[in-house]
Amino acid sequence: MRWVPTDTDIRHLDYDNIFATGDCGTLSQPKLGHIAAIQGEVAASAIAHDLDVEIPVQAYKPEVVCIMNRGVSEATLIASDTLYDGEMDFAVSGAVPYTMK
Repeated sequence: MRWVPTDTDIRHLDYDNIFATGDCGTLSQPKLGHIAAIQGEVAASAIAHDLDVEIPVQAYKPEVVCIMNRGVSEATLIASDTLYDGEMDFAVSGAVPYTMK
């Protein structure tokens, strides 16, 4: 399987009118819905900018967010951007992450 090569504006490297978000793009590592949502916001801002809407193209700053169930009423939330040279890295366990799931 091949992925669509994209830059940090989520734009195809050879065709500037094609955008690829989520699992089909090369920047989605790991393949998570949360990263696809971030990429969608970046792509939308780039498209708006191309249409002369006076907004800046949003910077691509991915982060990993995962919530894992741990039984009947508990879960663990992990959030990190350290894979992408960021500084956020934490985990929270209990009822609140379970409710967020």
